[in-house]
Amino acid sequence: MDRIEKITHLAKNTLLETNLELKDKGKIELKRDINKLLKKINSDNFGSLATIPNSDIFKIFAVLLFEGSSYEEISDYILEAKDAINSWTYNRNSEDLRILFDNTNYGGIISDSKYLKNYNNLNLIPAFLNCPMKFVYKAMLAFLKLKKNLLELPQQIKKQLPSPLLVMTNPDILKGISTRSKTPKEIYETSEFRGFVKVLEEQMAKEIKDYEARREVLFKRKSAYEELVEALKNPKFSELTSIPDKWHQYLDLPTLEEIYYLIQDNLFREKRELLKEEESLNAVLNKSELSSYLYSKQINPNSFSKERISALEQIPNVTNRIEVLTILGFDIIAIINEYYGLLTYLTEDKIKKLTFLINSHAISKKTLRDNIHYILDEKYSELITNYEILKPIVDFNNIFYNDNIMFVNPHELKSRLSILAEYKLTKNNFIFLLCHYNYLNIYDLLIEQDIPEYLFISICKTRNPQNTIKRIMIYRLIGEEIETPNHILKKELTDETKFTCLDSDLDEYIINHVPSIVLEPIKGNNITIVKRDPVVKILDENYRIDDLYIIGGISISRAKFLRNFEEKRCNPLYVVPSLISDSILEESSVYSIFKELESKKLKK
Repeated sequence: MDRIEKITHLAKNTLLETNLELKDKGKIELKRDINKLLKKINSDNFGSLATIPNSDIFKIFAVLLFEGSSYEEISDYILEAKDAINSWTYNRNSEDLRILFDNTNYGGIISDSKYLKNYNNLNLIPAFLNCPMKFVYKAMLAFLKLKKNLLELPQQIKKQLPSPLLVMTNPDILKGISTRSKTPKEIYETSEFRGFVKVLEEQMAKEIKDYEARREVLFKRKSAYEELVEALKNPKFSELTSIPDKWHQYLDLPTLEEIYYLIQDNLFREKRELLKEEESLNAVLNKSELSSYLYSKQINPNSFSKERISALEQIPNVTNRIEVLTILGFDIIAIINEYYGLLTYLTEDKIKKLTFLINSHAISKKTLRDNIHYILDEKYSELITNYEILKPIVDFNNIFYNDNIMFVNPHELKSRLSILAEYKLTKNNFIFLLCHYNYLNIYDLLIEQDIPEYLFISICKTRNPQNTIKRIMIYRLIGEEIETPNHILKKELTDETKFTCLDSDLDEYIINHVPSIVLEPIKGNNITIVKRDPVVKILDENYRIDDLYIIGGISISRAKFLRNFEEKRCNPLYVVPSLISDSILEESSVYSIFKELESKKLKK
């Protein structure tokens, strides 16, 4: 198969795969299912929640949690187990669900074969044994309890009703009945299931946002491949020497590699033809290679001293060295007059290294230009190591990418990545935090104060991000909105002069006293061995929700704790300090954490 045939084959196959992926409407179907549930809740017809089949709730949480499985695949699983799931009741099946939740890990593996009997009691099909079912069990347990309480409500009210004779003689006696029984709304609002519904809303918003962004990329990829397939019909495609930017962005690597090979072959051919023409021209004009090059750039060699031109002509491949420097933004005249030393410095080996760094897009041309000796002599090995680490996970063209990250020690870079892997970060926040790691404590505060993650970067760009978070806390205390209708942080929160009080007075308006147990902030820099520690296992099993620990009603960043606790070598004496270091907490909150951990025998 020649190169054109191979490109055609790759393009048509990828176009077919892209079209198939665009047909997948699983996320839309999930959104529809969740909206049906929310519609019942928002209509205040809370009693109707008891009529929802168990399998509908099971499917919503299964689709949301089972990564790598399609909506249709999970729907087929649930259809097979539908009758069994719909037969569950709280009185009959709550213990089985609770045992499975306690003894199943996040990957869906049951910790001991003896608990398979509980799985069998639920009549679930074997397909679910390798699925991440842990929180599906928890959600179903909460729903069945809500359903039980809603279904038992009429019986509770009936028990309170007086005799018909008493009602006939005193009709006003019925007025007090409603005050002695909870309404369906009150039952829902005090149920654990309400928390799961909130998680559904938040997670679905994120899933749909990611889904729409993914579809936008797919449509652009489809357009690029359609253009490629059409272009391949032109016989002159085999002479290709350049491609549109859109192809660079949206064609996949195997296709691009074949196109680049084709372009490289054609450029070499053109170059050979140009060299032949240049040799012929030089033979006619009797000019040196350097003079011919300068004339081709509309620069007269005679405008420089003969000594300088003669010295430059002694440098091997001098025109190639000049050309590389022009790519970095150096002016040719300035190169010859002011940067002559760079031409002697750029050996063939250094040119190869520099060309690779230019093509990698990981370091800006300005940075390369300003630090060329330092980069090629001292830092090149580390830069290549960092490039190989970052290439699979970082978009170097992202607006928040900063090439300073390339100059971090590779060991430190890996440590950062191990820590950031513990956070659920959007692409922009991930790249921003990786390149501006000093803001990690601000992201922990964002988690702990339940501030929307899309406000993170705008908070970091304020003069004092921590004070900005304190202003947000004050606004929430007084019931003020913190965002504009366009989801932008209000100006009063980003500018000290426009806020209710000065920065120096912020602590007077929030309860912000952490007792002397924290003598100094703990600054952990690794998450490696800590997750195997028994203390972490207990905290995860009892308090973890996503990237949070909720202990005694207090939200704490889990990743912050992990790195701090590892810094203290998992010493049990530092459980609480590792949790509350750098947090904004009142003293009563700290003692709530103390009290809760004492009950779990984690506080020594």
